[in-house]
Amino acid sequence: MKKSLILTGLLTLLNLSAYAQMRGLFVPNDNGQTEPATNEKRIALVIGNKSYSGGGWQPLRNPINDANLMISTLRSVGFEVTYLTDASREQMLAAVNQLAEKINGNKQVVALVYYAGHGVEADGKNWLVPVNDRSTCRDDISANCIALDFVNQKLKNKGAAFNILISDACRNNTLPFTCASSGRDGSQNGFVQFKAQGSCIAFSTAPNATAADGTGSNSPYTASLAKAILGEDSRIEDVFSQVFRDLQRLGQEPWQHNAFTGKFFFKMPTTPVVVTPTPQPQPTPKYEPPVPPKNADYTESVSGVSFSMKYITGNSFSMGSSESDDEKPIHTVRVGNFFMSKYEVTFNEYDAFCDATGRKKPKDEGWGRGIHPVIRVSWDDADAYCVWLSKKSGKEYRLPTEAEWEYAAKGGQFYKYSGSDNIKEVGWTSKNSSDKTHDVGQLEPNGFGLYDMSGNVWEWCSDWYKEYPGSSGLTERTVLSYRVIRGGSWYDTADNCRTTYRYRDSPSFSRIAVGFRVCSSVQ
Repeated sequence: MKKSLILTGLLTLLNLSAYAQMRGLFVPNDNGQTEPATNEKRIALVIGNKSYSGGGWQPLRNPINDANLMISTLRSVGFEVTYLTDASREQMLAAVNQLAEKINGNKQVVALVYYAGHGVEADGKNWLVPVNDRSTCRDDISANCIALDFVNQKLKNKGAAFNILISDACRNNTLPFTCASSGRDGSQNGFVQFKAQGSCIAFSTAPNATAADGTGSNSPYTASLAKAILGEDSRIEDVFSQVFRDLQRLGQEPWQHNAFTGKFFFKMPTTPVVVTPTPQPQPTPKYEPPVPPKNADYTESVSGVSFSMKYITGNSFSMGSSESDDEKPIHTVRVGNFFMSKYEVTFNEYDAFCDATGRKKPKDEGWGRGIHPVIRVSWDDADAYCVWLSKKSGKEYRLPTEAEWEYAAKGGQFYKYSGSDNIKEVGWTSKNSSDKTHDVGQLEPNGFGLYDMSGNVWEWCSDWYKEYPGSSGLTERTVLSYRVIRGGSWYDTADNCRTTYRYRDSPSFSRIAVGFRVCSSVQ
């Protein structure tokens, strides 16, 4: 085994004025908004552990290559980088303490720790494995390894504005643990030990899953991450969304949780950042000639009203949660490719249907029609709209299955709500709606570019409501009592707007807080 070396990489081409020019950090202010950090500083610790020997760990191929790639990438976006290779536990602890000391109470510091090497989950925590670890059973880990929550808390205690922890710990765990939950991949249970507020924690793989080491000089995760950091969409949420899409094509599912209430860009975008946006109604989309949907977004126009459809690449995903009984059990579902409407169906769209068919128009409660989401439509009404739309357009339009809806709402991200852990960024609820619906598309979209999947109005799904893991197919001969509705509404608490929250209603009833959106099959 090589001797571990602690090498400090100081930026020679970037001075303090260069840090100020990065201006990618926007911190929360006392008004609940964000403002640019005036004295932003970026510091990072990069660790690559490869030359394991002894214990239950095998040597690895790419961690040092991955560390080198991250060093150059982070330096290019203004980080002062300290790095370790083949580090012992003592060296890793010393480096974490040194990084924390650099914060020194500066509340405009972005502190990043990147780790590549062996990792393990045990006792509800995630652990980074030094190269000199000799653990042979679960009981050894706490004495020999470094807990990721220790790293996070150390940085938080020093007052960093934003902590970013990235673990490319993607090799198999061969330790003969007696605990059935042990594994080397990130686990959701690993973050209940500390408060994640002000931090972003990312793993190269989902809980209880393995990740590819790669056949080239870098792991697929780190290669994708470095590319995304240097890309055009460098807001941290967009970076990890791009990594998710890249790895999804390889059958690997990264995991990421962002609990920072400000904004952070690795590189400032070419267009100005709106720091305190005032929501503005979007105009009715302009007519565009129909585009054949060949695995790409398209705009449809029917009866003089246009609407946008987003292409959703299907995959397997974990459906459900442990939050409530009707969301259990968590089970794996696979959905195919499909299109989903970018926005909830609006009064403009539904009124055109009523005009064409002589159907009575639903009331808008005085809140406005136009591009407000249509309300007071039953499941039967929504289904009739899809039948009419299919005949007029020549394409198959339908309500989404419950599985398609949850997959689309998650948007390839691991947020509590559709697009964020902060419901105010993405959804209208009882706390911010002023007791009414709002024009579609005013808040932030999720990773698939869909708006208002959390809040504004509940959305009908095609499925009959049943206990998991019932069928999520479109054709069901058994007639039950209720149809599924998803997403929560302007009337509901934030908890009802979670991406996994389930509810139901009679298919013949129309409600003041229920609307829908449509899907289309791949052509």
